[in-house]
Amino acid sequence: MIKTLHLLCILTPILTTYCSNVSAENSLESKQALAREESIQYANEILKVTKGNFSCAGIGLFDNGSSIDGPIYFFKNDTRELICISAMGECVAADSKQQNTCRQICPPPEWKSNNCDTKYKNRLAF
Repeated sequence: MIKTLHLLCILTPILTTYCSNVSAENSLESKQALAREESIQYANEILKVTKGNFSCAGIGLFDNGSSIDGPIYFFKNDTRELICISAMGECVAADSKQQNTCRQICPPPEWKSNNCDTKYKNRLAF
C-alpha cells in the first residue's frame, strides 16, 4: 500500500497534498525523488519474479492492472532491465537522467515503431 501511494505521489499531481504532508522537513521534490526510487525498486522486484509477460521488438511489458489505473512496466526482454513505468497518463524513467524526456521513451521507441500496442491489444482480443 505504501509503495502504491509513493508511486501515486509522483504520478498524480492531485496527490501532492498527501506527499507534501508526509514529512514537513523535506521538500516535495525530495519526496518525489524518494517515491520515484522506491517505485523503481518495487518494479525491479516485480520483474524478477514474473514470467510469461508479453514481449515485442525485444521489449517486455508487464501490466499490473492498467485497466484500473495500475502501472505498466516496460523492460528489456532479454535482461529484464526496467526501461520505464507508465501509469495514469504519467511516466517514470528508470534512469533519472531521462525523466525530462520520459514521454519519448515510454513506451520505448522500438515498441512504437513495431506497432506493439496493437499486437498487445490484439493478443487480448482472443
